[in-house]
Amino acid sequence: MKKSVILSSVLASVALTAMVSAFLMTANPTVTVDQAVRSKGEKVYLAGEIVSGSMISKPRARSITFTLRDDHGKLVTVFHEGHAPANMGTTTRVVAVGSYHDGSFKAEKLMTKCPSKYESGKPESLNKA
Repeated sequence: MKKSVILSSVLASVALTAMVSAFLMTANPTVTVDQAVRSKGEKVYLAGEIVSGSMISKPRARSITFTLRDDHGKLVTVFHEGHAPANMGTTTRVVAVGSYHDGSFKAEKLMTKCPSKYESGKPESLNKA
């Protein structure tokens, strides 16, 4: 009886350790502009605010470009080819998944944060080019 309790405890500990390890390996913390620049082209999650008036959407080319300001005030141009999230023109916060190359951030994917109903001001509209 005592051996089965010990064995069960060991197996539960191993399973818990494996689950925590798997979570930590797949968790993707966001980075700043400086960290993205230093990432040497590795895929990172860059978080920040879209600079008002900087967004240019080209629906025919399926591309969007904007300036992102991180939480430290650093700026970078973000370029994304593909479909933009549906609320891209009404949000201010974004996480761009991609890598930094040649002076700009190339985003494979854009994830937007929904604007809070408590924020003041009107949402920014897309500049069509």
